[in-house]
Amino acid sequence: NVCYVVEQQHAVIIERLGKFNRIVNAGFHMKVPVIDRKAATVSLRTMKNGFGIDVKTQDNVTIGLEVSAQYHVSYDMGAGPADSGIYKSYYMLQEPVDQMRDFITDALRSSIPVYTLDEVFAKKDDIAKDVNATVSEQMAAYGFTLVSTLITKIALPTEVENSMNDINAAQRKRAGLCNAPPQVGVSQYVVSESDLRPRQPCWGSFFGPDFDLCLELASFTGRALTAFTGEAYNVLQRQLGGTRCRKAVWL
Repeated sequence: NVCYVVEQQHAVIIERLGKFNRIVNAGFHMKVPVIDRKAATVSLRTMKNGFGIDVKTQDNVTIGLEVSAQYHVSYDMGAGPADSGIYKSYYMLQEPVDQMRDFITDALRSSIPVYTLDEVFAKKDDIAKDVNATVSEQMAAYGFTLVSTLITKIALPTEVENSMNDINAAQRKRAGLCNAPPQVGVSQYVVSESDLRPRQPCWGSFFGPDFDLCLELASFTGRALTAFTGEAYNVLQRQLGGTRCRKAVWL
């Protein structure tokens, strides 16, 4: 057809006798029959591409990342048509989306191994920004602008996820035992040495039919909370360096 219309947010590349001739934008246009042809219609909209990769952290945990990239053909027209983003996006790279994926994958597999698993969760947005900055420079040479790169999901191996859930559950249980207020008819363990300030109670309770005592002992010297079972008095004596405690029992 001699006449044609280019839609909004699109551009058409016209070739004349097989050679690049011009770029036309949205609107009504005409071309020379037989000699001119529409080589490509390029979308200028922002597009999205999502994919998943496996990477290994500094502490040797293999995790799955779901990545989402938003990009569009560069709007830069350059000094001439051959320097424009539209020209480069069509003539310089055969599979631009696949190449962008490879760039992002390579950047993530280079950056993630310097972080531990906890750091990946805490700094995933910063990691994604660094990757986006690196890949943007690479894709600009091919006429594309990488708007943003997002790490939308971090998937853990099943055994690691189950272990983390068990650890979190145990921490919540210990915190509940330590912070729980005393109940009616329940005594306390109180350190009797006067040189330990301030005096604080350590809570415990009977577990099981054999009344095996479980203590949550907070060290007065700033050490971490420690859990003990059985032989309550011996454990207390060892942990407090020989300090004796008054005998008090949960009833």
